[in-house]
Amino acid sequence: MDKRNNLDLKAQPLLSVNQHSDTEAQIDTLKHWLKRVTEVKDIFFIHPGNEAAAGSELNDVFVPLQVLERELNWPIPASLIGQDAYGHIIQSEEGKPIFLMLFRARSEQLAKYKLEIDLVANKLKDILESNFIKERINRLEAFTDVLFEANIKKLSEMQQRGLDLLIDVFSFPLYIAGKDGRFIHVNQAFLNLVKYPSLSDLNNSVDLFVEPEKRKNEFQTILNRGEINNYSLQLRTGEGRLLDVSDSIINITESFILGVFFDITELARLNRKNREALEIQELLNDRIIAAAELLQKTQSTSIKSLARLAEYRDAETGDHLQRICEFTGLLARKVKEKNPFTFKINDSYVSDLYISSMLHDIGKVAVPDSILLKPGKLLPEEWDIMKQHTVWGWAILSKADKEMGEQSFLTLAAALALHHHERFDGSGYPHSLAGQDIPLSARIVAIADVYDALTSKRPYKEAWPHELAIQEIKIQRGKQFCPVLAGFFCEAEIEIARIAARFSD
Repeated sequence: MDKRNNLDLKAQPLLSVNQHSDTEAQIDTLKHWLKRVTEVKDIFFIHPGNEAAAGSELNDVFVPLQVLERELNWPIPASLIGQDAYGHIIQSEEGKPIFLMLFRARSEQLAKYKLEIDLVANKLKDILESNFIKERINRLEAFTDVLFEANIKKLSEMQQRGLDLLIDVFSFPLYIAGKDGRFIHVNQAFLNLVKYPSLSDLNNSVDLFVEPEKRKNEFQTILNRGEINNYSLQLRTGEGRLLDVSDSIINITESFILGVFFDITELARLNRKNREALEIQELLNDRIIAAAELLQKTQSTSIKSLARLAEYRDAETGDHLQRICEFTGLLARKVKEKNPFTFKINDSYVSDLYISSMLHDIGKVAVPDSILLKPGKLLPEEWDIMKQHTVWGWAILSKADKEMGEQSFLTLAAALALHHHERFDGSGYPHSLAGQDIPLSARIVAIADVYDALTSKRPYKEAWPHELAIQEIKIQRGKQFCPVLAGFFCEAEIEIARIAARFSD
């Protein structure tokens, strides 16, 4: 059925024209309105629709010509509009309409409409300042507030789902809990640790925490201060065994928290006997706290926390991860500004790459400590294992991305995790890709990662000066690195040096 026939057009006009004015004045008003339509990219008509029109595309509802006739209460002369009226009113960009139409509806119906309105406030500024539309401001503000709330709720649900999928692939016990302390999601490693068969069994247990009041007080501290807490507590497993754990809690959003358990039963026993074991425990706690301090209450916070918790064994600091993000973001913005390739990137790509770059070495979580923390040169067989971190990182991220069921930042993260050690001349790993066959994301992160590695002190080397590291990037143009990207990076060396100084270890 044609959805145009299901519309309720019995609404007060958005624009009001004096019915007693002469024809010339009416046409002048119409010309003025059409001029505004062509000048402003996004024009928003507020028009009522019934449930049958919910979620409809603009072309499936009615043509703008009909809308104008109704809202103006005046037939539009064909001589004024011409045959290309549709084109005047709706400007298209690569086949996608940039003209948005919003429908008024009862508040309980608003969630059914799949409309993006993120730019409403800015795009309506000129129109809302016009005298003939000011009378609708209050109604529009109330309407957009409800839609923003619905969109934010949907985004929050998507972010939590993505976080659920990510924590499921990690081998250490992670959980998401509500502010009341009730578990919302736990991974299999968590269930294996506490010996409970399912999430429901876990929430129904009254014996999990040996000191429930202590646990309750810690949660209250987070709610009151919004701070990160790290503390030890005792659990009683589903099998009745006492378990000492270190719990690191991160206050991510107003709705939920992220936590990680580490089994410290043996350490707790030793701590009661000697101070040396206590210092080991405190060192572990400090490492977790340092990682947790990187978190913020956003989607990027979730990614940062997982990346840092996965690398807590490594000698690299949280500043290393932040520098990688900053270098990557700077280089990506240069690509967007200069547009040197046959394809273009947008702000969304730059933003996703900035955050995703933090996960480039997530596969190192599977590398044995004996190799990852070895101070000297790796043996050939050890190096073969180390190189597998690219494949393991891709497996972790692509699995979560696949379960999401739609393309997300995880798609980009998986690609750069797999290919950030490829070389432009084809001599890299794991697939020996060369030139443009290497994803742009991986080519960008490769330069950022190498520069930071060169200028950072490691157990097996001293830090290089900034000037020497830049010279090495220049030498490797066309060999290890994409020559275009290496050129952009070196041109921005002053900005690079400022970032390195700002986030120095």
